[in-house]
Amino acid sequence: GPLNNYPELATKFSGVKGVTMAIPMVEGQVLAQGVGDSSTGALVRGIRADDLSKMKSVSGHIQSGDLVGFASGSGVAIGSRMAEQLGITVGGTITLTSPNGDVTPLGMNPRVKSYTVSAIYEIGMSEYDATIIFMPLEEAQLFFNAEGLVQSIEIFVEHPDVVEELRQPIEDAAGRQIFITDWRDRNKTFFSTLEVQSNVMFMILSLIVLVAALNIISGLIMLVKDKGSDIAIL
Repeated sequence: GPLNNYPELATKFSGVKGVTMAIPMVEGQVLAQGVGDSSTGALVRGIRADDLSKMKSVSGHIQSGDLVGFASGSGVAIGSRMAEQLGITVGGTITLTSPNGDVTPLGMNPRVKSYTVSAIYEIGMSEYDATIIFMPLEEAQLFFNAEGLVQSIEIFVEHPDVVEELRQPIEDAAGRQIFITDWRDRNKTFFSTLEVQSNVMFMILSLIVLVAALNIISGLIMLVKDKGSDIAIL
């Protein structure tokens, strides 16, 4: 069912042992336009101002501006690479276009709206700095036609390596049917590539060592065979 009781669920999840915070979120893809004809695809994440402040990976790496405008609901936060690509500075305007807009007799009209950039952050990960726009949750709900709803609740844990042990406690805390996906599932292709790479590198290095060892052993055997008569005389 729809996540319309997300404040209650976030509070329940935050109380699970091993969970540091639970953040309700609205996500949607948009076309972001800046100065002139510059534009790029972006992922908008609607998030509460208090939750963004708790995300030290973002709030602790503000390159310019602040989160005051974000907290008031009148501004957005973008990454440094996106700001550079679109030619936007703090106080500038970014125009977002979503294909899911208003329904008219002629079909679906795209939704276009401009926002003031109140903060520019730099995490150091291109996935965030170049593509993700943080927007106040209520504004994102209006922009993506999701009033009173969120699409997901992102849960942060103390020890990501033992995330499997938290699945059942989180399901029990929800008290309703939910779908859980963790960082291993969302990055499965990446980890599969690493696994294949490590196996292939092990085989290659093993063959290199084997060839080198055979050359050394065969050289020593031939040397001993060649000097057999001299060794017998000694």
